[in-house]
Amino acid sequence: MAAKPTAFLAVAGVVLGPYFFFRGFRLLQLKRRVMNVPTSSIRAAALGPVEVSGKAIGPYTLVVPLSQSDCRYYRLVVESNPRGDLGKRVNEMCAPLFLDDGTGIVMVYPKESELRLKPSYQRAEYGKLAMALTSRYQTETPEFSQEYSIKAGETIFVLGNLCENVWMRRNPDMEPDELSRIGPGFVCEAEADLQRRDAFRFLNPAVPSGATLETPIKFDLNPPVILTKGNGPF
Repeated sequence: MAAKPTAFLAVAGVVLGPYFFFRGFRLLQLKRRVMNVPTSSIRAAALGPVEVSGKAIGPYTLVVPLSQSDCRYYRLVVESNPRGDLGKRVNEMCAPLFLDDGTGIVMVYPKESELRLKPSYQRAEYGKLAMALTSRYQTETPEFSQEYSIKAGETIFVLGNLCENVWMRRNPDMEPDELSRIGPGFVCEAEADLQRRDAFRFLNPAVPSGATLETPIKFDLNPPVILTKGNGPF
């Protein structure tokens, strides 16, 4: 009987050893790349890999589906959703997001980037999971979903690729459709208004929904450069 735990540990070592080795190697590789990326102010940033930090700002906000709070950007990761009210497995939405470090402002597009954020909200039905694991009968599927968000005024650190804005409209005077996405996929003001009204049905349709913020800053939604994920690990 004493040999069974030893055999189990040996099998676990064979299975998990390569996983942890390659994961550690990837983290080491990522660390080296991060160390080679120059830290810069926004005003002095050059095209290419760059590391900047500042406050998240923008002209209007979105409503996060789970916590129903205001944000600039959210990512909803759905592991299990028996209610069927959260849609696809990973859902991202971003209003025009800018970073302000006091020296300048740069537009940031965080879609599909690696987030190092704590969940701002989560649904986790551990009670149902325990019942499912201990019961011999079929039980209700537990729900697990997490929300990550960047809120107005939060200080964030961004490691990405500063590149020319290939989505820039060549003729800014041409008016797009009022529900057209901005640049690489930012939610436009009209869509943000509809999203807020869908979340808060009690809002008066005759008055502004509150998505647009009062700010003295005039945001350029068609800038010459934009900070994105790039083709690397960040």
